[in-house]
Amino acid sequence: MKVYKVHTSKISFIKCTTDGSIVAIISVKGEIFFIEHSPSDLQKIEPFCLFDTKLKINDIQWSRLSDKLLLACQDGKIYEIKVPKKEECDND
Repeated sequence: MKVYKVHTSKISFIKCTTDGSIVAIISVKGEIFFIEHSPSDLQKIEPFCLFDTKLKINDIQWSRLSDKLLLACQDGKIYEIKVPKKEECDND
């Protein structure tokens, strides 16, 4: 079993793409942690990016192509963010 604790605050959302290949975990502080996931092997997970939006997020929705997230935020705005590729993130 693998365990990853990256958020220093409570988790508010966990949403995966329709095919289950990417999971986004959002904290109450607005941090988003992305994990690659193999739907055929539940033990195979690969974290690949953590970044802080600095937004208070009320809800999230994946795009149809699973390449973007829509964030509905407490400031009354909707933000669209592109999901980063593994090679674009450096979380060592």
